[in-house]
Amino acid sequence: MDEENQPEILLLQAILSNDLLRIEIILRDEPVLFQCVYPEPFRKTALVIACDDDQVDVKVVSKLLQLGADIHDRQSKDSWEAIHFSAAKTNNGKLKVLLDHSPDCVNSLEKNGNNALHILIQYGNQTSSNFLRCAKLLIDNGTNIHHFKNEILLKILREERLFETLTIMLQESSEKNPQQEMKNFSKLVQYIYEEDQVRCKKEIDEMSEAFIDGCIPGTNSTALQMCCSKGLYDIVIHLLSKGAIPWITTTTNEDKPVMIAVKNGHHGILCALLDKHKIRDIPNKLLGELICFIHSGESNIECYEILMKKIKSANALDAKLKISQGDEINNTPLLYAIWYHNETITKQLLSLGAFIGSKSNFGDTPMEYMDTETFKKHLDDSIIIKSNKKRNQPNFTVEFDVQCLIPPYSNEPEDVEAASASALAPNVTDTEVLYHIAHSQDLQHFLKHPVIVAFSAFKWTQYHGLFWGNFVIFSAFAFCLLSFIFLDFLKSMMGIHIPYFILICVQFFLWLTMIVFLIREILQAFKYPKEYLKSPENYLELSLIFCCFLVLCEYEKRQIWSLSIILLSFEFMDMLGKHPHFSTHIVMLKTVSFNFFCALLAYSGLIFAFSFSFYLLFHANDASDNSSDTIFYDLGQAIFKTVIRVTGEFDSSDMDFETFYVTSKLVFLLFIFIIHLILLNLLSGLAISDTDKIRKEAELLGHIARIDYMKHVEQSEFLMFVNRFCRKNICCMNRKKSSQQFNDKILFRLNENKFVFDSDNIILNCMNGKTLKLSKETIARIHRILQKRK
Repeated sequence: MDEENQPEILLLQAILSNDLLRIEIILRDEPVLFQCVYPEPFRKTALVIACDDDQVDVKVVSKLLQLGADIHDRQSKDSWEAIHFSAAKTNNGKLKVLLDHSPDCVNSLEKNGNNALHILIQYGNQTSSNFLRCAKLLIDNGTNIHHFKNEILLKILREERLFETLTIMLQESSEKNPQQEMKNFSKLVQYIYEEDQVRCKKEIDEMSEAFIDGCIPGTNSTALQMCCSKGLYDIVIHLLSKGAIPWITTTTNEDKPVMIAVKNGHHGILCALLDKHKIRDIPNKLLGELICFIHSGESNIECYEILMKKIKSANALDAKLKISQGDEINNTPLLYAIWYHNETITKQLLSLGAFIGSKSNFGDTPMEYMDTETFKKHLDDSIIIKSNKKRNQPNFTVEFDVQCLIPPYSNEPEDVEAASASALAPNVTDTEVLYHIAHSQDLQHFLKHPVIVAFSAFKWTQYHGLFWGNFVIFSAFAFCLLSFIFLDFLKSMMGIHIPYFILICVQFFLWLTMIVFLIREILQAFKYPKEYLKSPENYLELSLIFCCFLVLCEYEKRQIWSLSIILLSFEFMDMLGKHPHFSTHIVMLKTVSFNFFCALLAYSGLIFAFSFSFYLLFHANDASDNSSDTIFYDLGQAIFKTVIRVTGEFDSSDMDFETFYVTSKLVFLLFIFIIHLILLNLLSGLAISDTDKIRKEAELLGHIARIDYMKHVEQSEFLMFVNRFCRKNICCMNRKKSSQQFNDKILFRLNENKFVFDSDNIILNCMNGKTLKLSKETIARIHRILQKRK
């Protein structure tokens, strides 16, 4: 599906072009697009874009509301709603439509406690003829005329005429005397301190909402904040029933009432406040601090249970977002639960989808401190039986719940996954979670768990096509390089005539493929310079590109030809080793080679000692005096010959044992015994031991190779660009629903070894879905886990 044909893009185009018919057709088929947050320069939902854009007709706003748009949806960083954007644009037509649809939005407050009238005064066009019309419309529809910010904001009006007119409007709409309100307000403060609930209720009944939400002089708190601190449950309920805003704070006391209730352990008040909150309006740090309070004994478990009940009542996406969001230093509730060894809360958060890869400002993640037994228990519980069929029937189905492995995403288009992740999700991807598990000694064995195997297998379906595509391109590069070397060798060394056209074509394609690989390396080096410099494979690729350049420049042909062919074979093996099916053999080669050379380096002192001894015993001052050219007349030659003899080549015909008859033979026999019989057998034994160990971990190495390659792709700008292009334009890799993220529930028919695809919410394609299976070992583990539950 082309980017232009994606439903969210079509909806945006229809809104901007005021095409009411297309808007209705798209939204009736895709109602989920109401929650879609568009990327820069919008970062807003469809309704908010319509209210914020002057070119969008008021009829479009009316149509969106008619089709079910949420008028109270908050998407900006200051929690502005549609009415705030319309007020900022001084658009009385859109304001009227919004107020007719939902009159209560007139007093909706954004993050800083401003209503639509305040936004109009601060950001509206005061020179527009619509300014006073908008103000009158808001006031006539019941805006809070006694709000404590009104008098302050009126002073910023640039024209005296506007100030006087708006002041008159407010005064004409006022039914109470502000001075009397202040007296009632002072009495209310006194009764709150005295905890006289009867008189408090009486004063509240005689006051307006403006003073209820205002800052109490001398206390730097609102009435609701004070009552929450003192535990006055009945007064809190009465304040809320009279219109007190449950999230209003003051500049000096930024603790929201729910936070104050939690700190003091007032679970009844917390319950009442949460009933007035949407899930997204609950402070991000509330759950984390509540867990800390429970550990220190400052709060009770009832507060936690009430908050979790509220979170569970929300939809799965909002619940996952809330429990995965961190506090000021990005410590998440799951991290606190793990730190304080609260196994019950840890299990509950994991079951709700708390992301284990959330990284704090100090680099701490829950998976680093997770108790392995708790994590294993959670993974076992994440295998859920989804059918009533007997286990011996073909369509017996289980579900893998992989929520804890996936960061929380918003309902955004695929094109803005990165922006979405940075705004709403932790700064660690699901691939990085798998990578951490794969390279952690404590967690590595979890790669064999069926839940993680199924998840990594699904992730692999997004990248294995790219692997083979990259392999084909490299094969083309290797073919061009070998063909050019072979043709150049025939022409320059053998004198065979090669058609000029063939040489030019091969040279052109070699230049082309080399430049592609060079661009890939440059992009990767610039984005991840430290990781790039630490990888030996990158030096191999750069050396190959450099040798290819020298081959094309015809510099030192024979030497460069030989080096290029060797480097090409190394790169071929390295690339093949990134595939799970071939990784074991390549890992054996790498491991044995590395350990062999490390051991050889440790024993190199013996080899050099024997080399120097041979040089001293069998040295000839003048090689021309001897008939053989293999005498140890040079120290370098002595070392070279000794290294050759280490491999088992013991031709001693060129060695003169007569000069030092006893010593020379003794040294030579000692060399055979220590180096050949002991050292080489020791190295061979180490190689066999390494090989056996690798063979036993063949399954684990396959999973690690798969995860390493996915991490490699995500670190490569070039490969990620190719991957995104293919997933959009190739039918076998395209997502059916571009607005959906990777599914967190995976269905699997156990006896058929077959995944069940739901075309509405999961990646479905002809190339990946039909061939995706689990190994026999993994299926056996699933059976064992299910058997333990009986």
